[in-house]
Amino acid sequence: MIPFSFHFSIEYGIRSTGYKFGLVLNSCQRTLQLLSDDMFAFVVFIRSVKLALSENHYLEINRFGSFARQRENCDSKFYVDGEEYFRDLHSELLKAKKEVFITDWMLTPFFVLLRPNSMDSESRLDRVLTTIAQRGVKVNIVIFLEPKLALNNDSEHAKQYL
Repeated sequence: MIPFSFHFSIEYGIRSTGYKFGLVLNSCQRTLQLLSDDMFAFVVFIRSVKLALSENHYLEINRFGSFARQRENCDSKFYVDGEEYFRDLHSELLKAKKEVFITDWMLTPFFVLLRPNSMDSESRLDRVLTTIAQRGVKVNIVIFLEPKLALNNDSEHAKQYL
C-alpha cells in the first residue's frame, strides 16, 4: 500500500525510471517502482492512478494546511464552557423520542445540568433520564469500569443507581 498525500508523485518512462514500461510512485513514506512487459496494462495502470489522484479531495491543501476540507452545513457546535453545553444537553435529552445513548467513564447520576444548581433540581441527570424513560424513550448507558487503584469514579455506584 502506498498512501496518497500532498507529496505523492508519479513518474514513468525511460527518462524517469530507466525502463520503457517503468513506473515510480513516490509518497512521503515510501517509493515503489513497478515494471511491466505489457504496454496496455502499463497505460491502464497509469490512467487509473491519475484518475484516482484527480478525484481525491484529500490531496488539496485546505485551510490551516489541513488535508480535510472545511465542512459546510454540518450540524455541529463549538462550546467554550460547560454551562451552555449542559443546557443544550438537557434540552436535547428532553426532546428525545426513541432512544438515548450515553457512554461515559465518570458518570455522575446526581449531576445538575442547569444552573443555578441544587440537589433537588429537576434538571439532575438521573431525574431527566427517569422523565424521558417514563415517556417510553429507551435509555442506553455504558459506564466504563475504572481501575480502583488509579481512579475512584465510583462507576459501580452509578451503574447500580441508574
